[in-house]
Amino acid sequence: MWVIGRLLFFVCGFTIRFFINFIPSLGLKTYSGVQYRQIAFNRDYNPIYTSLKLNSNLIYIPSQTNLYFKLTPERSIDKFFKFIGFSKELQTGNHDFDDKIYVACDHPYIDHIFKTTPSLQKIILDLFDDKTVSITNSDARLIINSKSKLDINVVLPKLNSIKEILELNASQVHNKFKDIYFYRALILESLIWSIAFYSFGSLVSSYYNHQATYLQTTSIINLGVESYIVFIIFFLILVKFFLIGSSRGHRILVESILVFILCLPIACLQAVSDINIYLDRNPTLVVKDITILRRWEDEYGGLGHDDHTYHIEIQSKETPLPQRIDINSKVYASIGDSKQISIEIGKGYFNIPWYKKINNLVVGGD
Repeated sequence: MWVIGRLLFFVCGFTIRFFINFIPSLGLKTYSGVQYRQIAFNRDYNPIYTSLKLNSNLIYIPSQTNLYFKLTPERSIDKFFKFIGFSKELQTGNHDFDDKIYVACDHPYIDHIFKTTPSLQKIILDLFDDKTVSITNSDARLIINSKSKLDINVVLPKLNSIKEILELNASQVHNKFKDIYFYRALILESLIWSIAFYSFGSLVSSYYNHQATYLQTTSIINLGVESYIVFIIFFLILVKFFLIGSSRGHRILVESILVFILCLPIACLQAVSDINIYLDRNPTLVVKDITILRRWEDEYGGLGHDDHTYHIEIQSKETPLPQRIDINSKVYASIGDSKQISIEIGKGYFNIPWYKKINNLVVGGD
C-alpha cells in the first residue's frame, strides 16, 4: 500500500539525518600521510551540475572527537537573534574572528579550546574566504564546504592542523552528551528531514495514482491547512523551550524555511488524509445501481513515456456524488460496457467521506 511507502520514506528521512554524523568515513585516499576524501558538484567535474545549479566542493578527513560544531560566516540574521537574546554564541575576544565566524556549538569546553588556542582561530580565518560555506566537525569527520574548487595542497594541511588541535583537547572534552543542545537540535533536524521525505513519498504516490480519493476535496484541504498552522506553532514552541539560549536554535528555523514552505503543506495534507482513511472504523455506505453516462481516457506525457488517466461521468439521485470521478485503470477495465456500477463510501475518521470501493474494487486506502 502507498501509505507503507510513505511511512518508510518518513522513517528513512529521520534515520539518515540522525545517524549521518556517526557513519565512518569511506573511500579515503592518502595525501602526504593524511587520509581524506574530496567530493565536488560543479561544472569542472560534470556538466549536469551546471544545469542543476549545483556548486559545492567538499574535502573531509576522519576526526574522532567528542565535539560537534559548525562554523559559518556570521550573517545579519545571526546577529539579530543574538541581539534579542534568542541565541548565544561564544566570543573569543578576537574581534576579527568573532565578527567573521559564527560558531554553532554549545559544549561547555568549546569556549576554552577557542579562547586559549589563537592558532586555531588563525587557521580557521585563513580557510574562510568569500566562497567558504562552512567547516563542520562531527563524530566521524571534519569537513570543509566551499562554493569554489578547493586546492588540496592548501586546504588539507590546515584541516589536519585543526584536527590535531581538537584531538589534543579531546581528553578534556570527556563526554559529547554535555552538549545538551546538540541532541535536541539533531532530533528537530531529523524531524524536518522526515517531513521532507514524507512529502516526497506523497508526490510519488500522487504521480502514479490518479484515482480520486474524496467526494469533495475542499474539506480535506481545509483540514490540511489547519494542521499546517498547528504544526508550525508546535514546532516554534519546541524550538523556544528546547533550544532558546543555544547557538543552534535560530539556525534550525532559518535553514528549515524551504521545508516549511514547500514540503510541510504537502506532508500535512497527506497526513490528515492518511489518518482520515486508515483510522476510519465507521460503517460504510454502499450506493448501488449508479448510472454511467460515459467513460473515457486521456493521454498525457509522463516521465519518458505516455501515460493515461481514466474517468467516468455518472448520475446518482440517492447520494450527492460528483458527476465526474477520476478512476484507476483496473476500475476502468472492470466497467467495460456496463451501464451501472456500485460505489462504497467510507465515512472517514474526520467525517470526510472517501471512496473505498468502486465496482467492488478497493480504490481508497490501497
